[in-house]
Amino acid sequence: YGKKWQEERKNYLWRNPLCVCCRAKGKFVQATVVDHIRPHKGDKKLFWDKCAFLGMVFTSVMIQEKALILHRGFFYYLLL
Repeated sequence: YGKKWQEERKNYLWRNPLCVCCRAKGKFVQATVVDHIRPHKGDKKLFWDKCAFLGMVFTSVMIQEKALILHRGFFYYLLL
């Protein structure tokens, strides 16, 4: 994604150091990736929308968690 994305990712993880999915389950795990809540599908405006960012740990379990978030919504996920 380039230097601009790397800088934005670094700043986001500095401000939001914990995985949101882990925090929702009462665990405190350092986020390693910045993902998008909604797929941006190449839309530059959505890609750079900081409100759509999500700090996560990149594991197979988190990939499944993200699928649940996309399917049912993040706030529903937090209620689980």
